[in-house]
Formats: sequence, structure tokens, C-alpha cells
Amino acid sequence: MYRPSLIALLVVAATLSALADETAAGTLRWAGRGDLQTADPHAQSNGLTRNLNALVYESLVTRDRQLALVPALATSWQRVDATTWRFRLRPGVRWSDGSPFTADDVVFSYERARSATSPLRAHADAAGTARRIDDRTVEFVTPGPNPVLLEHVATIGIMSRAWCERNRAATPPDDAVGVDSITARQAMGTGPFVLQTRQPDAKTVLARNPHWWGARDRRFEGNVDEVVYTPIPSDAARVAALIAGDVDLVADPPPHDVPRLRQTPGIEVVAGTEHRIVFLGLDQGRDELAYANVKGRNPFKDPRVRQALHRAIDIDAIQRTTMRGLSQPTGALLPSPAQSTPELERRPPFDREAAQRLLAAAGYAGGFEVTSTARTTATSTTRRFARRSPRCGAGSASTPASTRCPGRTTSRSWSGATPAPTCWAGTARRRTRSSRCNRCWPPGTDGATATTITAGPRTRSSTR
Repeated sequence: MYRPSLIALLVVAATLSALADETAAGTLRWAGRGDLQTADPHAQSNGLTRNLNALVYESLVTRDRQLALVPALATSWQRVDATTWRFRLRPGVRWSDGSPFTADDVVFSYERARSATSPLRAHADAAGTARRIDDRTVEFVTPGPNPVLLEHVATIGIMSRAWCERNRAATPPDDAVGVDSITARQAMGTGPFVLQTRQPDAKTVLARNPHWWGARDRRFEGNVDEVVYTPIPSDAARVAALIAGDVDLVADPPPHDVPRLRQTPGIEVVAGTEHRIVFLGLDQGRDELAYANVKGRNPFKDPRVRQALHRAIDIDAIQRTTMRGLSQPTGALLPSPAQSTPELERRPPFDREAAQRLLAAAGYAGGFEVTSTARTTATSTTRRFARRSPRCGAGSASTPASTRCPGRTTSRSWSGATPAPTCWAGTARRRTRSSRCNRCWPPGTDGATATTITAGPRTRSSTR
């Protein structure tokens, strides 16, 4: 298994400095490889989409800058008994149209997120059935004890029941088949920003929400009144736009450009850790492995095959070359900063001969072929890893090809997982004299996402 690249880089540009000095507010021009897939918080689990929507739609709990769970739309919570949790809602919260937020909106949102068309259904189900106690109290009843219930609650954005019903959007649109809905293009939330315009594949504009409760409580950090997000798929074009001053923030500079960016006048690279894992997900559930030249059986059901693939990938080589040192190999799905155990992060060393012996013992001395798949919206680093990691195991475990799924559909997913390398994803910005110009999002919403390199049946997979 592999530990995700825990190094995040931030590079930002100088165009906001004059605005910061003159008005203490301004427009942040942000660019990234992918685009907002939908404005509906329950219709996609894509990381960028969830991060942008989190500026508009809030959950009951959120994360602070240390990634600890903290109050958001709920001010407190308690476990009543083994299967019941009670949440007290924040008073005085209003939707961006000025209407009041109530417990009915919470119950409606969880019912909506449990819809068959929602990729967040697993989180909503794990949180249990929501029921209204009074306008400011909601209880969740789970089928059994759930010690990590708050982790699931933090993923579900709360929507206005009245607004959704008025716009015939009581269930999320099926994004996989392109069902249209007003919630894909427009939004009404309680968060620090409102969605002004959304032009798919062109531009998304967010403006400060005058009704946000956090402004009243002095929760807003930063001087940004408007965020303009522009998708620039080309790595070279995105970095060029940053250097030219056409954008202020690049969230995903390719690792090979980082040394040059560090030397570019007016560009600031900020490094920090992030919780993002890139791993290979292996189909261990199907009796016959799909997208493979093995018929009538599934090699990945045999732990010896999975161990062989684990040993056949030279993670350290990927860390040095593909990742340019901006990653940390791991043997755990959750690295130690995320409450894992360091002992679990130790992975067996790269050993091609041992991998060949394991394959032979499992009955695959000649190897087998299987296809690996990565999203087209994944970072260039992730896509390079998708191409690189199969080659690392080509002589011993398998000889897979690397393909990419369209970004507007859910990625193909293998059940189970044997993580491979960790991947780096970060940001780059131009220097500003305002040290807070990049903090346009509330605490906890700027976390990194996990991109899964997978293959197999088309199923919805949750990312974070």
C-alpha cells in the first residue's frame, strides 16, 4: 500500500496586492485542471466539485485548519444512546435569499442525499435516519453503533427544502446519464459565498454571501469578496497563466514545474502536508475479473497476487521521478497524521523476484493482463502514475494498459483496494502583500482530495 503525497504546494500571484492595500478586499482568480462538475452538492463526489460547493453549502460539522471536526450549522451534538445522536442547530442562520434555516432543511437534505442518484448515499445512510425534534434540534438514528458518525455528517451539504421543492429538485439529478436540473447550474446555500454564474468548462464566479452567519460571528478569514475559478486543462497553459499574472492561484502545479516556480520573481510556493491518497483499487469481488485476459476467475481474489503486485511496484522510484520527491510512500490508507498507526505504514520492499515467486505459486507464472483506468479530470501526476505503476510491475505481476474515464462520469471502480504510490497535489500563487488573500474559503474546506486510479465495473466511488 502507499501513502499519498502529503506535500502540498501553493503558488499565488501579485495582482491582488493593490486591491488588498486600497480596499482590503478583491477578486481571487483561481485556476485548476478540472472544472466544477455540478452545483448540486448531492450529485457528485468529485473532490474539486465538493470543495467549491462547500463554499456555498455547509454541513452540520466541518473541519478546522488542523482538520479537526468543529461546529458549523450545528453548534453542539451528543450521543443520546448507542444508536442515537442529537444535534443542536445554530440560531439565526439564513439562506442566501434571506429565508430562515430550520431542522426541516436538515431532514430533507439527508433524505435527498440518500437518493439512488446520489454518490453520497453511503455517507447519508451511515449517518442514519434524520428526524426533527424542534426547529433547532435534529436526531439521527442509526441501525447500529457508529463511532465515526461525525465523519459522515461532515460530508453532507445542507440544502433548502423550500428552494428545492419550488424548483422541482427534491432528488439529485443523475449526473452519470446527464439528467438536467436547476441545481446543476444554480445554488442557494448558507455558506460564505453565493454562486453568481456557472459556465461549464469556462468559468465559475462566487461572491460573498451578505447573509452568512459567520460574518456576524467574525468567522471569515481573508479579504476576498469574489472568487473566479477558471478551468485550464493544460499544465503548461495553467502555469503560464500564473506567471503572466492572468490568474492569482494555481491549485495543482505539476511537480516538475515547482523548481522553476520557486525561482520565478513574484511567485510564492508554499509547502504543507495534505491528506490525499492515490492508490490502485483492485477488483476482489467479482468471480471473473473484468477488463483482463483471464477468463472464468479473478486473480485478485488470491492474496498472493495482490502481494505480488505490491512488491512489483517500485514506489521509491515513482517518488523520485514521477513525483519529484513531492510524495511519501505508505502502507496505509490513512497516514499517521490522519490517526493511523505508523506500524501500518510500513510496506514490503520492492522485490521483483519475490513477486514472480508469489505469482507462480498462485498459478500465474506468465503473468496476466488487466486494464487500469484514471479519470480525465485527475491531476497530471495521477495520470502519469496510472501509466507508470503498471510498467513497474510489468515483468512480474501484470502488463496492464492505462486508460482514462471521461471526467463527467463517475470513475470506474474496483471493489477493495491495494494502495500504490502517494501523489502530490498542491497550489501555486503569486506573491501578495496581503498574507490572507488566499483564504477565501472557511476553515476545513481547502483540504486536498483523494483520487483513485481504478478499473472495473462502473460504480459510484466516493472521493475526499
